[in-house]
Amino acid sequence: MKSTNIAVADANRRQLNTSARPCWAAFIAVALLGGALAPAQPANDNCQDAEGIAEFGLFVWDNVGATTDGVAHLCPTISRQANNDVWYCWESGFDGPVVVTTCGQTTIDTVVAVYDGCDCGAPLLACSDDACGLQSRATFNAVASQFYLIRVGSFSAAVTGSGGLLIESGILAGPILSPDATSAYYITEAATWHIGQAMAESLGGNLVTINSADENEFVRASVLRFDGADRRGWIGFTDQDREGDFTWISGEPVDFTNWGGGEPNNAGNNEHYTELLGGSGQWNDVPFNHALTRFALIEVNLDACTPPSVQQQPAPLEVLACDGQTINLNAAFAGSPAPQLQWQRAPLNEPESFIPLVDGVSNGAFISGAQTGDLTLTGVLPADTGIYHCLAFNACGNVYTQPVTLRVSLRGDMNCDGATNNFDIDPFVLALVDPPLYEATYPGCDPRNGDVNCDGGFNNFDIDPFVTLLISGP
Repeated sequence: MKSTNIAVADANRRQLNTSARPCWAAFIAVALLGGALAPAQPANDNCQDAEGIAEFGLFVWDNVGATTDGVAHLCPTISRQANNDVWYCWESGFDGPVVVTTCGQTTIDTVVAVYDGCDCGAPLLACSDDACGLQSRATFNAVASQFYLIRVGSFSAAVTGSGGLLIESGILAGPILSPDATSAYYITEAATWHIGQAMAESLGGNLVTINSADENEFVRASVLRFDGADRRGWIGFTDQDREGDFTWISGEPVDFTNWGGGEPNNAGNNEHYTELLGGSGQWNDVPFNHALTRFALIEVNLDACTPPSVQQQPAPLEVLACDGQTINLNAAFAGSPAPQLQWQRAPLNEPESFIPLVDGVSNGAFISGAQTGDLTLTGVLPADTGIYHCLAFNACGNVYTQPVTLRVSLRGDMNCDGATNNFDIDPFVLALVDPPLYEATYPGCDPRNGDVNCDGGFNNFDIDPFVTLLISGP
């Protein structure tokens, strides 16, 4: 990734317009003769220089000036290299299906690949070319605390550009309870039947077993078409062990089938897996990597399910921070299948209005770990003041941690006008020498804003830092 310092660029431009005119003239001459200045090579151009990233979020990439150093014939579905590739080493904080996508994040034709581990020779887990127009969307099953190599490149060696790489949970919907509350269903993206089954196992279940016409209709209408969109989804019916002998991967008996006309027909002698059609609800046998089947229908038996419980509460429950500090909130949970996690925040004056946090920059701190047990707020600002808790949920239920109240002070803002300046001198002195009078004069202002050295107390040791703050700024 490359960044530009606007002030430096402007200074350079002015320099070129004055003392460096001979150099500037030479540059123009080169351009007129057809020459070009080569773009800088991205720092993560080569696999061995993969940029370290973690958790879910949106990561900016730029492959202008990048070379190509990955293996050829990247995806089974395309016979072309991922050109001008850049690399990332991603650490997962999540157990389950994960999506890596450039969809909606760039205008160039991309190719994306994910490898099992961050060694440059790691095996391929997933890849994608045109999943949404000319952009890419790869899905794989991740394990928390494991590392994965992610490669982003152009379909054409002649086209480069920039964009975003979005990494997010691959669970599209769920848990969706069955009418009798004995099963919970999920739908995820899955390019192959085996990927879908691996994702199901990570959630504590299998690809769905369908035992009746009523269940077939429920899965079709409420799970596969949870949002009304027509899809095809993998179910757990397969004859991979013996041709023509279809069985459920869950081991349950075969009490019901709903094959379409003429199915199963094993066309091409490789159709050993089953898809459910979202329009008709009928079944069709297909190859394990059928191009039109992109979703996994997952069932978790709730008899083997344990609701989440909190094993470690965040502490302390009252946190006072100075602007610019880094705050860590930690929690741990148990449950089977392993619960999904989501940190949430509510304003102090609206303690019931919680909204989910998202990794990246908000109107305050840089957020990471929003969907893990370890939330980090880097460079907190007063806008980060609020009530925080973590939600853990699986198919059996949910639980919240105890709430943590975070207050972020603007150092030195003793009159609470939102800025630190000379108008804060008198209230600063007043808060030191007569705290009751300060509180009466500036109601609602927290005298701890005077803790300029951030040692946890407001006292005479804050005088010199306060003066320095006024003179030099933070």
